[in-house]
Amino acid sequence: MTRIRRKTAGLIAGIVVAVAISAGAGALWWRSDSLPSTAAFRADGRVVTIPQLQSWASSMHALYGVQIPDEPTQQAKFWRAAAKSMAVETVVAGAARKVGVSVTQSQANTYLAQYVASVYGSGETGQQAFASALINAGTSLPAVESEFRRVLLDERLFAKVTEKTSTPNTSQLQAGFLRWSCHLGTPESRHIQNIVVLDTAAATAVKRALSTGTPWGVVVRRWSQDSTTAAKAGDLGWQSAASLQSQFAAAAFAATPGEIFGPVKTTVGYDIGRVLAIRPASPPTLEASHTQVTQWIQAQQASDVWSTWIDQQLRAGDVQYASKYSPDASTKTTSAAPALGSVAPAACPKS
Repeated sequence: MTRIRRKTAGLIAGIVVAVAISAGAGALWWRSDSLPSTAAFRADGRVVTIPQLQSWASSMHALYGVQIPDEPTQQAKFWRAAAKSMAVETVVAGAARKVGVSVTQSQANTYLAQYVASVYGSGETGQQAFASALINAGTSLPAVESEFRRVLLDERLFAKVTEKTSTPNTSQLQAGFLRWSCHLGTPESRHIQNIVVLDTAAATAVKRALSTGTPWGVVVRRWSQDSTTAAKAGDLGWQSAASLQSQFAAAAFAATPGEIFGPVKTTVGYDIGRVLAIRPASPPTLEASHTQVTQWIQAQQASDVWSTWIDQQLRAGDVQYASKYSPDASTKTTSAAPALGSVAPAACPKS
């Protein structure tokens, strides 16, 4: 029940690293000429059929939870975005071959095995759960293996294309510090204990027991459904507001030391918490933030280099779409996996 104290992570964050593709805002780098009747698009000399595009979308659903909208207008937009995404992937794969970046099937299989173990569990049980997920999503193991091979290829290609990012100078560091200062420093944190129950009746009973003097530890052992913390008096340790579900964070960070708060409805039930201590926030300094700001500047440099390179490949890839799948300049790619490398945060609001 660790979801009580941490926001749900991306489905494969930390296991699969993929590419967030920028195709050049407003760049019309495709044609919509005559294609075979079964084709969704042609890219880099390869014709991709409508069934192949549909199979790709099924793999995106199985791996990343991408949903095809039911509403006709939104569904049409989805398929244009899906076609654009797959066309980008096709062009990038061709570009990778040209620069000598490759991934073996064995390497892709190892990547996939890590994913299955992390999401569905290890051993035969995990394999069976993964197989069921493929069936439910209407996709196949070869299609998923192909996606994992692409993801690993993108990671290696990104590293090669962006390997020459420079070390920022002093003025760049100062500008970056000002740009991202609201993301730096140490936020306020609180040492919190928590009791998780499944319904309002149990929450009321917990509050009543605590209000009449029953020791906290006794109540935790009697009532808490959080198996990960019940044995240690419901201790969540030191938590920042960002590490907690928003509704639980609001209550926890409004409480004073020693105060019992809740019940709060979360995704796992009803939570009654207690704040043991408060650690104040510390303001950021450039000296303390030097490493983080450097990483963010280099991440932005890499993103800019990658976007420019991708746009060049797309222009050279001679992409043609069937009319039903032809995107307009505002169509974004259907990118479901996490971005490559370190990602710089949004600039802080100007005061």
